[in-house]
Parts: sequence; C-alpha cells; structure tokens
Amino acid sequence: MAAAHKNASAEKPAARNLPNPVVDVVVIGGGIAGLVAADVFARAGLSVTLIEERATVGGLVASAMIDDLRLDIGAEAFATREGSVSELAIDLGLADDLVTPDPAGAWIRMPTKTVRIPRLGILGIPGKPLARDVVAAIGVGGALRASLDRVLPKSVGAQSATLGELVRTRMGAKVVDRLVAPICLGIHSTHPDELDVDAVAPSLRDGLRRTKSLVGAVRERATTQRAGGAVMGINGGLWKLAVALEARIIRNKGTILTSSRVTSLAPAGRARDAAWQVGYRDADGASQTVKALGVLIAIPALPAQTLLREVVTEPASTSAGRTLGDAKTEDVTVVSLVVMSPALDAHPRGSGIIVAPGTPGVRAKALTHSSSKWPWLATLAGEGRHAIRLSYAGSQLPSDMANNAVAIAAADTELAERALADASVLLGVPLTKAEARGVFVTRWTDAVTPPSPAHRHLVGRWTKAVARLERIGLTGSWIAGTGLASVIPHAQAAADQLIAGLEQRASGEELNRKPLSRRKMTS
Repeated sequence: MAAAHKNASAEKPAARNLPNPVVDVVVIGGGIAGLVAADVFARAGLSVTLIEERATVGGLVASAMIDDLRLDIGAEAFATREGSVSELAIDLGLADDLVTPDPAGAWIRMPTKTVRIPRLGILGIPGKPLARDVVAAIGVGGALRASLDRVLPKSVGAQSATLGELVRTRMGAKVVDRLVAPICLGIHSTHPDELDVDAVAPSLRDGLRRTKSLVGAVRERATTQRAGGAVMGINGGLWKLAVALEARIIRNKGTILTSSRVTSLAPAGRARDAAWQVGYRDADGASQTVKALGVLIAIPALPAQTLLREVVTEPASTSAGRTLGDAKTEDVTVVSLVVMSPALDAHPRGSGIIVAPGTPGVRAKALTHSSSKWPWLATLAGEGRHAIRLSYAGSQLPSDMANNAVAIAAADTELAERALADASVLLGVPLTKAEARGVFVTRWTDAVTPPSPAHRHLVGRWTKAVARLERIGLTGSWIAGTGLASVIPHAQAAADQLIAGLEQRASGEELNRKPLSRRKMTS
C-alpha cells in the first residue's frame, strides 16, 4: 500500500497580484492567522503583501484528494465558543455551508476498556460526576471522589498553575488520568500537568470562584451535547475557509507570494516612505526585498523567534546578557485513509476515539471517523466507503531521514500499514490492505506549542519585546492559543492594532491606497 505524503508544501502555486516596491503592510506567513490579518488590511484599503513559504496558503487548514474525495488533512472543525469563526465564515459567504457534527459523540480507549466520553464536560472534566457515563469511565470510587468537589471550599485548588493540578486537587487522580489526560493529549499534545489553566480553559478559574465548585464552573460553559458537539465544520471541508479568504484578499488588490521564504527583517533606514525592509527568496530562488510601513509576523514559533532576534532587544528589566528563549514545539503526523468496509457503516465508535496514555497495541493518539462525524461526507463517500484519520505524536521519522526522499516514502508506507492496524484495533473492525482505497501522510512541523505556564511566561516576554518596536505585530497559534476560535480573533485584533499604529503615523496623510479606516471596508 503506497502512501502519498505531504511535508511543508502542496499544489502548484496560483497566479498572484504583483508586489509593489513599497506597501503599507507585509504579512509574513500565510496560515489562517496571516490570511485573516491580510484580509483585514486589504478590506481596509491598505496595500498588503503576504509572503508564504509553502506552495499554498492556509497552513494547517489544508486538503488533499484521496480516492476522489477532497478531505481536510489538518484542521477539520472549530470550537463554537464566542462565535468568531462562524462570523468570519458567514462574512465570507459560507453561511449555508456551516454544519454541526453527528451527535453520536466520541470514545476513549483505555488500557483495559473502551468507554464513551462523558456527555457533559470540558476537556474531560465532568459536569455530573455521578452520571452513568462518568462512572463507566472512572469507576464508582473515582466518581464519588470527584463528587466531593461540591463540598470543598472554593479556595481549594484555586491557585493551581496547571489544569492537572486543579482537577486532581478538587476531583481526584482518576478524573485526570482517565478523562482529562487523554483528551488534553489529543487536543494539545500535552499532559494536563503541563497545561496552563488560564490558557486552555480561561473561564474555569473565574467559574470556580463564582459557583464555588469546579462542577459548577464546568456546567456554566459545557453543553449537553456529546463530546465533540461544541464544534462546527463546513460542508465540503474546512479548507474552503482558506480558499475564500485567499480569494477575497486578491479581489481587494492584496498580493500573495507563495513558495517564498522570508530571510530577513530590518529597519528601512531613514526612508520617509517605509519603516521596515523584508528580504525574501522568491519562487524562482531569487533574492528580493519589499519595504513596508508595518509588518505583521504570523509564522510558527521557532521561525518567528529567529526572525525577530534580528530586531528585538531584551526588555530593560531582564538581566544583562540574557536572551529570549525559544518556545517548545511539537510535530504532529496525520494519516488520512479512505477504506471500503461496509462493517463501518454501523459507526462503532461514533465520531472517533481518543487513546489514553499507556494503552497497549496502539501507537496513534487519536482517530477521527470523519465520514461518521460529518453527514455530508458520508453522503459524498457513499455506502461502505469511509474516511478515517489518525494522528501521531512527532514526525514518525528518525532524525537522519529528514531530507531523504526515498527513506521518507518507505517510512510513509510503513506508517500507512501501522495506521490500518491501529484503526482496526480502535474501531473493532479488521481493516486490510485490500480495503484501503487511498492513504495520505501529512507531517506538520512545529504544529503544536504546548500552552504551559512556562510558555505563557515566554510569550509575555516576546510580546513585551515586540511592543517596543514601531509598527510590528505578532500573531499565530503560539501566541493566541490552539484552534481557530483562538487564532482568528487574535489575528483580527493584531491587524486592528497595527492599523491604529499606521493611522497614528499617517497623521492625516494619504498613504499608498485609500485612507486607513476599517469603517470603509470592502467585501
């Protein structure tokens, strides 16, 4: 079974508007954060050039054709909290395409059993500790211990730095080990003992103070839908969001340069018409520069920090010689499968299954039964044909294979076979090579930045350092947090803040395009 694969690039780049020698804003990075920001700038009438290293824009919102189905190979759903993603989709003309997943819900594979994720909860924290589905997961003793949360003083655990510490203090170890840890590892690739409470569940601490219990805090925010129900998707695939953003940026005269890697960032000297000079290597390998009044950096943590070190200085409060550290990042590998298996028509594990740490015989950390989760995809696939995706921690490659195409192809084939075996165990349905209609391996480098207390502190220091620069903005998931519901509003706010800085600089003067004003946005 041969496996197609994708590392950092995809399809042939499309034609783009040509860049101007001097622009209002350069956006570095064409993931969703960069696209959203560039869209704000272009609609405000600014001249904007977006530079993206990959051959396509969208970042983790990406797709591939597998057995004639165009499937999401990165993000495939978004959290509905605050409504920011839905609002953007509606504004882009995708209102009729917004869909909710099948309510069947998801499961957890534990070392000794497989259980449904409790119906009422946040990140595995139960809103009804004595509910039948909670007892099934953590046992009667674990459920009774968790229910003590209702009688503990609200001060108990209130100052916990991590999610694991907070939940363990108030509800006990079994809730953490059997529910919270698998879900957090599936979402954030990080154990809850390393997750900053306020980063992953910002309302939880306030809810504890207000309702005097963790159960009360969870009930304030959770829904009674099955696990995974507090999300939405797009009919046809979430990739349509990136396509719509790209099209609107170009329609509003924005420039998008793909297969172009930014190599430098420096002040533009004393030039009156530009504040920054951005160097990049274009799709043909030629060195180019573009000058801009402002720059928004929307690339992953490590390349962003490397670029910023050219222009930032340490805040005065830090000790002499101390340098800004690097964020800890994690690679994620996604194996997407299309199989012909009528036995899966029964949807044996609902929308998917999360794997608890220490579960024997399975290397995957999670499986999504996409054609069970999304009714539109089930209809498109037809009876007996199913789309499945499994996620794995890391690149699933030895370090000495990183640039060896032949070795990578062989590793992909082996990983595809491993994914079939893992899916067979997790779904309880034997799947063979003969039933596999297509497979696609995607390696997402630096895809996850664990939101630990240490990372939150690091982000604060980087943000403070960048704030000292004139007309430089910073956004992306390593700053905003995991998921589109965090990234999109942060990118919009970062763009607004940069526009305000440009307006202040302009002092009434007209810049390269129209007057700077979001009130005059175009569609």
